[in-house]
Amino acid sequence: MAPRQSDIERSLRTKFHFQDSLGKGHDHICIERNLPNGSFVWTKFSRGTREVPKALQAAIARQIGVRRDDLMRMVGCTMSEQQYLAIAEPPQY
Repeated sequence: MAPRQSDIERSLRTKFHFQDSLGKGHDHICIERNLPNGSFVWTKFSRGTREVPKALQAAIARQIGVRRDDLMRMVGCTMSEQQYLAIAEPPQY
């Protein structure tokens, strides 16, 4: 079963200390996190609590600098904040 958007957002906020970010529009919630190397990562969610399909999970993971399976470990509480910070790399656009 795909994780719910609210579960991903809650995990990023509580366990990985992502914070509100100023985003464009009222239809999305934006959150960001500073990384130890001085860069930052961010992602956004549409408002709602729907299930997140794999393609969107991959996009969220890419935005926060990890692979989709790492994002699932973050949501499933099998990855620590220190592990995340060790592997997170800002996306190259």
